[in-house]
Amino acid sequence: MYSRPANLPGLGVESCGFQVSDYPNKSGVGLELEINCSGPTNCREIMKARTSRIFAIRKAIPLILASICVSAIGCRDSAIIWSAESRSPDGRWAASASTEQFGGPGTAYVGTQVSLKAVNGSQPAVEVLGLSNDSAYPSGITNVGMNWISASHLELTYKGHASVDFQVVRCAGIDISLRDLSGGTVKSSQ
Repeated sequence: MYSRPANLPGLGVESCGFQVSDYPNKSGVGLELEINCSGPTNCREIMKARTSRIFAIRKAIPLILASICVSAIGCRDSAIIWSAESRSPDGRWAASASTEQFGGPGTAYVGTQVSLKAVNGSQPAVEVLGLSNDSAYPSGITNVGMNWISASHLELTYKGHASVDFQVVRCAGIDISLRDLSGGTVKSSQ
């Protein structure tokens, strides 16, 4: 048993004491709180008001944290705005391209990737070209042409307004050339 007297004159309580004691219940041991007050204000009402505010704050914290997480995740917006695929003349390889547009505060970006994958293989696709596009507009500006010159030569073309971030010139015995149609530049392994 624990007992403590308190004097709370600012709250209209001349003397207030509480006593905590253990008592057995159905599940084992419990606690009992007894408050004894004297004065014009009821201590129990003060305690109820304080504890109800604490419980309200405790209930609100998970909701606030969930709101912050949802709003942070919601700012990362992305969408594939263009995609295409081209198979090699012998049907053994597939080149696939896609442009993804990202949005959000400070994270806006438009990028195009081209990957090469063996049609009957279990290996994952290998990225062979990465472009950073200036913009996604006008429509079609991010498209990449994929033309198989032969079963061992893939020609990729783009329409400018992009910078080459990554380029592979040979992959799995396939020569890969890149041409900027706005300036006629050819980049190849040959």
